[in-house]
Amino acid sequence: MPTIKDIAKAAGVSHATVSNVLNRKGNVSAEKIKLVQDTARAMGYRIHEAASALRSGKARVLGVILPDVQSQAHGDLLRGLSQAASDRGFALLLRVTDNVPEQERRAIREVLSARAACAVAVSSFPDPQARYAELAQAGIRVRFALRNGPDEADYAGFDLEAAARALAAQALRDGAERVGVMTNLRVYPAERAFYEALTGALGARFFRVAQGIASQYDKLALDLLEGEGPDA
Repeated sequence: MPTIKDIAKAAGVSHATVSNVLNRKGNVSAEKIKLVQDTARAMGYRIHEAASALRSGKARVLGVILPDVQSQAHGDLLRGLSQAASDRGFALLLRVTDNVPEQERRAIREVLSARAACAVAVSSFPDPQARYAELAQAGIRVRFALRNGPDEADYAGFDLEAAARALAAQALRDGAERVGVMTNLRVYPAERAFYEALTGALGARFFRVAQGIASQYDKLALDLLEGEGPDA
């Protein structure tokens, strides 16, 4: 979302004029009011959000930081967040990191610059709370999804150990003898918990594992199927 400085520069007026127009105060001519409002709208600034954003320092923006949007889990998460944001009159700022730490650091800075009110992240960092501390210090509420970290960060996700045990039980009921397992990086506690619960429940029927980031899934699947390959 553009800042007062951006709008003032584009409209050719002072910062004070933009602030007065968006806060509906001060002695500003009708011509300048229209100019500032038209410029702000053209730049994607939501006029009805402006006053509260300027007073509180926060915009009605939900920052969303995801490793990708291709996987079903992340796609489902994004659709749910988009609908929730729309229902509550929030704009959604999406940044995709490809599990690259530097890209995630840049995404954090962009959410901070946008003065978002809150943020949801699937982090590539094993210590997300420490990495997102600057958002919390700025008063931005942060919640983490799917990958829980070891540092007591606010986290929402699934009981992946229970899911792993259910999958193992189904494979055993189906008579599988060689079960292949493909996961995201097991440096993340949630992925590691899933892997350990699944392979522990499979016992001798655990056959082969492939792990990597989402962009590598095609290659991982081929690696998993190489040679004799698993039967589940």
